[in-house]
Amino acid sequence: MVAISAAISRIAALLGEDEARLGELSIDMLPEGGCVSDHGVGENGVCAFTRFGIECPRDSIDEARRAGRALPKDAKSK
Repeated sequence: MVAISAAISRIAALLGEDEARLGELSIDMLPEGGCVSDHGVGENGVCAFTRFGIECPRDSIDEARRAGRALPKDAKSK
């Protein structure tokens, strides 16, 4: 089976969220939920999300914004 994943930095940019905050949200995510570690040439892996896995942090971020616990998307660029 071939899966496509994108690194946490790419997903953070896509969602308009800080990479560190997205990393905090991903801590409790499991591979079955679409959060995986991609390993390349170096020793360290990088947190990555499958297409399915992008929805979980997106929903969590949107919920936090509605509750006033996260910066709105446009505040990140200021």
